[in-house]
Amino acid sequence: MPKRSEPDGPAPLRIGTTLKALRAARGYTLQQVAAGTGLSVSFLSLLENDKSDVSLARLQRIAHFYGISVSDIIGNERREVRRVVRLAEAPQLFSPNEGVVVRGLVVDPERGIDPWYSTMEPGAGYREPVVHAGEEFRHVLEGHIRVWLGDEVYDLYPGDTIYHPSDIPHVYANVGTTRSVVIGCSTRIPMSQRIRR
Repeated sequence: MPKRSEPDGPAPLRIGTTLKALRAARGYTLQQVAAGTGLSVSFLSLLENDKSDVSLARLQRIAHFYGISVSDIIGNERREVRRVVRLAEAPQLFSPNEGVVVRGLVVDPERGIDPWYSTMEPGAGYREPVVHAGEEFRHVLEGHIRVWLGDEVYDLYPGDTIYHPSDIPHVYANVGTTRSVVIGCSTRIPMSQRIRR
């Protein structure tokens, strides 16, 4: 039986070129994107030049402004379809400040879902709530995850699953003493409903 390939250590995401091209294609200035996302012009400029880390929540705000999914930003620039995605080759988002690594498990620009594989070291987690359209679930494979879902708090352990609408502000953190591994899936914005600003 072939040995499963393991991903190398995470590297910070380099999305500056993608964000700059997206903004240029839509004809926006940095000031317009800043006004639409609530992020500063200086932060957006640093991000477009790959000189700043970005949290998942902030990246979600940018994706929402453009009417796309985060997965449209973090990989698959060639718009290819891959039937099999090796974990070591999966598009990834790594936020050093949050200590969260998220890898996309499907590479197809027309997909209707965004399945992913996520790891967090002890103490790592989202630093601000994430809100987006759709719905999602997460299933814990390893570790102890705490979920803040609106005003509710849930502790999840291996074998536990949580499902919720994605428009409820949600924060995930590894509150255990070992690395956490979680798989999950969220719905994407259908192509027919994506905003082409």
